[in-house]
Amino acid sequence: MNSANTRKSFIMSCLSLLICVALLIGTTFAWFTDTATSGVNRIQSGILDIALLDENGNNIEGQTLNFIKADGSSSILWEPGCTYSLPKIYVKNNGNLALKFKLVITGIMGDAKLNEAIEWTINGLALNTEYRLGPDEMSPALEITGHMKEDAGNEYQNLTIDGISISVYATQDTAESDSFGNDYDKDSKYTMPDFYVNNTSQLVAAINDAEPGDIIKLQAEGTYVIPSGTKDLVITGSADTVIDLTGTNSHMENVTFEGVTFECGNTSYHGYQHSNNLTFRNCTIKGTYWSYAYNTKFIGCTFINTDSENYNIWTYGSRYITFDNCTFISAGRSVLIYVEGGPGQDAVFRNCTFEATYTVADKAAIEIDSSYISGTYTVIVDNGTTATGFGNIGQVSGLINNKKGTRTTIIYNGVTVLSAS
Repeated sequence: MNSANTRKSFIMSCLSLLICVALLIGTTFAWFTDTATSGVNRIQSGILDIALLDENGNNIEGQTLNFIKADGSSSILWEPGCTYSLPKIYVKNNGNLALKFKLVITGIMGDAKLNEAIEWTINGLALNTEYRLGPDEMSPALEITGHMKEDAGNEYQNLTIDGISISVYATQDTAESDSFGNDYDKDSKYTMPDFYVNNTSQLVAAINDAEPGDIIKLQAEGTYVIPSGTKDLVITGSADTVIDLTGTNSHMENVTFEGVTFECGNTSYHGYQHSNNLTFRNCTIKGTYWSYAYNTKFIGCTFINTDSENYNIWTYGSRYITFDNCTFISAGRSVLIYVEGGPGQDAVFRNCTFEATYTVADKAAIEIDSSYISGTYTVIVDNGTTATGFGNIGQVSGLINNKKGTRTTIIYNGVTVLSAS
């Protein structure tokens, strides 16, 4: 009896074990686990921002400062024994990063002879001396005073001095720390010009004296001509410093232009012929520019041409040409991609804006003519590039039109919309 019960219990135990094994078949066994997660705070870049202020806290950047008379009047006439001062000037750190800066005064032009009779005194901030400012800090005052010598004779009558410029150059300081210390920015450099010029003759002299990589600043409002043979330089200026291309086709290499205006006119073949490695950064190009340089880059530039018979630019002799974040304002004709012979051209447009003030029915913003070349064109345009006001024509309507020839490949937003044959 007991033996029979024991046998039954053993059989039932075996069956239970088999059932458990069957249920566990296919199951994955793992070690005990746990998960802990911590968020990383937002990555925020710092701001380096410096300002020139008057004693009332008003920004005076780009403004003309007038000498002060004791009676408050504005008529300033220099005569022997007189002394005039400019308003006090302060440098303020408007950013959230510590910075160091230097102050430079340049640009005395006009009658240099008159300058012989004036003694200049600069108090407070010293020139070409390094100062440091933390966030929201302000410097001591800069005070500039001119005194006309008592013995100045009649030869100094009816002369002028103008064009004096006060510039502040700043870079980051070794104040903030990263994970390893505060010396990561110890080698930060000032981007101070090596030459300041006020006219073409001074510009030519500076180019002749410059070393490769030097910066030349066009600081006086007016028109300049770049001589042929210029190379390995950076030429900077403002919208009021105009480079005349209406009668020149200079050759140059490895030159960067920053912030200047180009006056090209609308006659043919005005550009820098047989050149190489030209970069135009934040420049304004008026009229029709003919791009001859083998490798050309336009970054943040504005092209303006209101003549409905002419383009903003002919890419012409550039083997490689790139437009980044550029604005084209035209009267219906903007870019012509065209080469008379040769291996062709690669053209790239990124985040550009085309605006037509007048519609030419058979013209898109980017027109292509590949009928004269033995090679091919490859035109790459991203979808951040837009066109308004142009004719409803082309492989990308109103934006890109292969008007002539079969040697063009067009890639729009990563998709090939036309292949060269």
